[in-house]
Amino acid sequence: MALFVDGSDPSEIKGLFAWGAFSGVTTSPLIISRESPGADLAEAGAHVVTVPPAILHKMVWHPRTVETIAEFNEAWRKRSGPR
Repeated sequence: MALFVDGSDPSEIKGLFAWGAFSGVTTSPLIISRESPGADLAEAGAHVVTVPPAILHKMVWHPRTVETIAEFNEAWRKRSGPR
């Protein structure tokens, strides 16, 4: 069984991780940004974050992302040859 800390205070998270019993952290970026402005989620040990669907969609389907995937697929087809 994996245990995850659900918190937003970077110093508290680091203290809990010192116990050696936790697999990661779940937190909301909005909460941690309000409670600890300028905090680095990764540095605090966050492995799982809550992201609103609209923001996630913008992160994944940015025009440059779509363009890069197309470039990768074309390069892969050229390298692999016809099937």
